[in-house]
Amino acid sequence: MNTALPSAASAAASAAVSPVAPATDPHTQRPPSTHAYSRLCAALSKASLVLAVVMLVAIILCVQYQVVGRYV
Repeated sequence: MNTALPSAASAAASAAVSPVAPATDPHTQRPPSTHAYSRLCAALSKASLVLAVVMLVAIILCVQYQVVGRYV
């Protein structure tokens, strides 16, 4: 009996049974969202997003001002 390598059929059958990739651990616990570090990261993320939107609008307005100012 050859037990060195599994056959392609048995490998495919065992892969079809497992819904989770073998490298991931479905039982890992995430830190609670009320943790201070999580709240800090969420606040920094939201502030970064708001700042990015405001700066993008500022860039659009500056370009529009330059385009209109070129012809006036």
